[in-house]
Amino acid sequence: MFSRFFCLLLLILVATAVSADDPAQAVDYSKILTGRKIGQIYVNVKDIFPAEEDLSWLYRKANGWKYTTQDPVILRELTFKPGMEITNFHIRESSRNIRTLDFIRRVDIKPIIIDAETIDVYVEVQDTWTLIPQVSYSSGDGRNKQSFGLAESDLFGLGKRLEFLVEDDDGRKTTQTVYDDRRFFGSENQFELAQFQRSDGDIHQISLERPLRTLFDDKSFGVSFLYGDTAERLFRNNEERYVYRDKNTDFDIFYTFVKGQPEIQSRRYSFGYNYFENNFSDADADDYDDLGIDLDEVTLEDVELPEDRRFVGPYFAFESIQPQFISKNYIDRFDRFDDYNLGNQSSMKFQLAPEALGSDADALLFSASTGTGWLFTPESFLRGEIGVGTRYLEEEGTLENSIIRSDLRYYNLLGNKKIGGLSLGNHTLAAAFTMDYAQKLDRDREFLLGADNFLRGYSARTFSGDKRIAINLEDRIHWKEDVWKLISLGTVFFIDVGTSTTDSLSTAIQDEVYSDVGFGLRIGLPRSSGSRVLRFDVAFPMRDGPDGTEAYDPRFLFSASQSFNSFLRTEVISRERATVDTGF
Repeated sequence: MFSRFFCLLLLILVATAVSADDPAQAVDYSKILTGRKIGQIYVNVKDIFPAEEDLSWLYRKANGWKYTTQDPVILRELTFKPGMEITNFHIRESSRNIRTLDFIRRVDIKPIIIDAETIDVYVEVQDTWTLIPQVSYSSGDGRNKQSFGLAESDLFGLGKRLEFLVEDDDGRKTTQTVYDDRRFFGSENQFELAQFQRSDGDIHQISLERPLRTLFDDKSFGVSFLYGDTAERLFRNNEERYVYRDKNTDFDIFYTFVKGQPEIQSRRYSFGYNYFENNFSDADADDYDDLGIDLDEVTLEDVELPEDRRFVGPYFAFESIQPQFISKNYIDRFDRFDDYNLGNQSSMKFQLAPEALGSDADALLFSASTGTGWLFTPESFLRGEIGVGTRYLEEEGTLENSIIRSDLRYYNLLGNKKIGGLSLGNHTLAAAFTMDYAQKLDRDREFLLGADNFLRGYSARTFSGDKRIAINLEDRIHWKEDVWKLISLGTVFFIDVGTSTTDSLSTAIQDEVYSDVGFGLRIGLPRSSGSRVLRFDVAFPMRDGPDGTEAYDPRFLFSASQSFNSFLRTEVISRERATVDTGF
């Protein structure tokens, strides 16, 4: 079944790699820019509901309730200043950088000729509603998760983020507070402070760094610290199979410098020092109570407690980026544009952790990844990435926690499909392949599969192991945009296939592959910060599951965001910040 489905997926990808012209190609301003320097830069921040949209009093009132993003917030994200001679690449990088701001919906940068030696640059952006009630309820996936809070991603129009959330996740109660200042005291530095007060323990996180926001940035440095003392769980069939405590500390300090031509290839060299420690202990009765676990209702396995780990020492990292960015909407967030690099992007990291500096044993930590993309037509593209990571212990002469992973993401914007004169909506074909394979995986780690990731027909955390494969295929249909200037409506048809196991991959593919089919509703919030998408799915499992799921028994799911998104693993990791749940 697995091989037949995979062949069918490949045929679909090839057959659909045809499309018409791309209406969103970047404008070439070379003739205007060559030989001219910037005189003035003008910023126009449009309201959430622009005046030209024929507004009623309610929309005009809403515009007044929101602090307009201040011009300096936009100006500081540009890669150019008055007096500079710029290229198309400066404009594209500035647009891409501004699009990373969740509170900005659209960006348009245009140079205007003033005379033979001068141009002015006009930057127009559109605000979004940024004060978001964090009311969330996740249901149907085998987990019970509710939360309430408030998030402001553009505090006083200054581009700062403040969030507060109270959450109950399967009995674990958490109060989360996050502050993120992208330009700390007006500098290039970003400051983040987060605190997670959980019923089973606390997590504290703080960082101050100057990040590499664009390919024109020539250096980066920073320091971060994380401390946590919490109860953690391992799962099988959506039930806890083992509970333990983990006290972890992570301190990192680094400096990065950049070489190369930004338009062709950037080479980033990093030097740093990292202290990472995990101390494990058995859970006690209070831990089970804090997690809402009734010992009379779960069967715990006799699992050996994970070994304590401490790795301390210097590291070197290298990253190469060949920029071939494309900007596309109707991928994950309706009309919201995202940027995807089709050029090669590779990285590697070595850390020397000798016992003399405090490590448990002399060790070498290594990780590497490489990714690239292919544009089949102006509207269809494929991106892929392979990554590896391992740890070498000199005394034992062995490798441990060795992981190979791979990701593929394919998208084809099929556009508006019709039967006769009847519109069938704007279609986007989305496909994902995810693979993880580990040897001697740390005992506190596992690859999970279920309704909350990749396999919607079965309870969350049903499948676990040290090997995982998942294939997802969706037809995302966008029916109606900007209804009442508030929401966008869409539907989806999907197929999920996957397995996670401790057996061999060949055995898993032959006997342990599970699948589901289904359909769902998508509600986009295009004028809210981040252009959130709410998801309502009905999934039908194709076979009985070990969690008690029966074949063809519908599972109803409600959550926020797409079931899988368009970004590769390293991009997701680099985007991860201390945050709270998506609300609406």
